[in-house]
Order: sequence, then structure tokens, then C-alpha cells
Amino acid sequence: MLKREEQTAVEKSRRVGGLKAALHNPRVKERGKEQAAAKLHDLTSGSEADDDGSDFEE
Repeated sequence: MLKREEQTAVEKSRRVGGLKAALHNPRVKERGKEQAAAKLHDLTSGSEADDDGSDFEE
């Protein structure tokens, strides 16, 4: 079993990858791309709120 920190990092990595894929998918509507870009910015901005894992469900 992965440690909590490792599990959070893996989940964050998967989330970032999914958001990047959504930005490049031609079937995603413009509004969805805007939302994905905003979430991607939040995840990659390095703010403390994102790093504590509080945005992940247990």
C-alpha cells in the first residue's frame, strides 16, 4: 500500500494528466476547456491548499 503522501501525489498526477487531455480533445466544448484550464492552473500553481491533499476525497 502506498503512503498517504505518495497516494496523493499519484492522484494529483492523474488529475493533471486528465485535465491536459481535456484541453487537447476536440470533442470538449469551449466552456469545459476553460474549466479544465482553471483547475489545471490551481493544481500546478503550488498553493498550499492543493499540496495538503484536502481537495481529494478519502
